[in-house]
Amino acid sequence: MTECVRTRLRRGDTLIGPVVTINSPEVVEVLDQVGFDWLFLDAEHSPISPGHLQRLMIAARQTPCVVRVPAHDDFWIKQALDGGAAGILAPLR
Repeated sequence: MTECVRTRLRRGDTLIGPVVTINSPEVVEVLDQVGFDWLFLDAEHSPISPGHLQRLMIAARQTPCVVRVPAHDDFWIKQALDGGAAGILAPLR
């Protein structure tokens, strides 16, 4: 995660961020401009593909994204991190 978010979490601050389950960079761009602390991109319970993930994270610009990957799998984890995710959540094996 970015240093600002990491510092705020360690301090115990409450951070606000919506769950994104739609493949729409335009929606993510609007959410980025709203001023949320972070965005939660859910690729486990939505039709977001690796290609969509990267486009969504590019649209987020200034807002750190945490990605829930659909599988405890190196491919998905690497795709999310290489795409710019500030962090990931992986399901149990």
